[in-house]
Amino acid sequence: MTALSNFDTYLKTKFKVSETPLIIENAISYIANGTQPDETSNIKYIAIDNWIKQILGFWAIELIEEDLGNAKFHGKLVPKRNGFNLFLNSSLFPTQRRFALAHELGHLVSFDTTFEWPKYVVKHSWNEELFCNQVARGILLPKIIFDTLNINLQNVDSINYTLFAQIWKEYLVSPLQIIRRLYDLYINKNVSTIIWKHSKDDNCLRIFDYCKNNNYFIPLRKRKILNDLIQQEGTNNLPQIAFNSNGFIKDYDLVSFGSFYKKRMMTYAFPIHTIMDTYIVQTIFDSDENGVFDDSK
Repeated sequence: MTALSNFDTYLKTKFKVSETPLIIENAISYIANGTQPDETSNIKYIAIDNWIKQILGFWAIELIEEDLGNAKFHGKLVPKRNGFNLFLNSSLFPTQRRFALAHELGHLVSFDTTFEWPKYVVKHSWNEELFCNQVARGILLPKIIFDTLNINLQNVDSINYTLFAQIWKEYLVSPLQIIRRLYDLYINKNVSTIIWKHSKDDNCLRIFDYCKNNNYFIPLRKRKILNDLIQQEGTNNLPQIAFNSNGFIKDYDLVSFGSFYKKRMMTYAFPIHTIMDTYIVQTIFDSDENGVFDDSK
């Protein structure tokens, strides 16, 4: 059998849907054999971990944790007779380990398991790796969380913003992956979100990561320090205000992230505190219905 070169087409054919959020949810259901984590468990992340153990058993996957020789190499799913070996790097932090394990389960969609020795039927690509990240987020953060809490990036306010910290604590998934999961679930073409990070040994806010629409150029993680932007360009004030006030703030802000123009846009920002660092979530709305206007007009 010739490996299929277009992974996106393969997924649409396999799951008989074309919208990315539906493909992700169908893939998770396929991997989990239609099962769900125990919603009655008081410790949410343990319920997810037990669910993953069930998935490993269903696919006859032997989990092997060992030194893989390269810290950047987190894991690999390897077929064997009537099942798989899943190798994980033993040097991973707990959150890295959980994400890497869920990521490798995502690769199950690329195998034909009707053979005694599972056959890899696609041509490996970066798209497959990105999709496995989406699957990992979906396994660790099931859709029902956000449906039950009724939260997405467009309806965050001064009350429900605390739910992000609650989700982080209950499910042990990084703030960035929570934001990316919301992007996976809901197509936010008019919303960009910047994650700023304040480390105790750094004493400033830096761009940590982002989810953006195509209207923005955003610098690499450590190239822009927020104070430089504010002092030199008079822009992007809300993240610092949210950090100083330790609360939610929503207002117009003059935004520039490396573009040649500045734009006054509706923005909100709020903090999420972890054990080691503080993250500021800044979401920018780029649509007329959210009151965006260009200073040049």
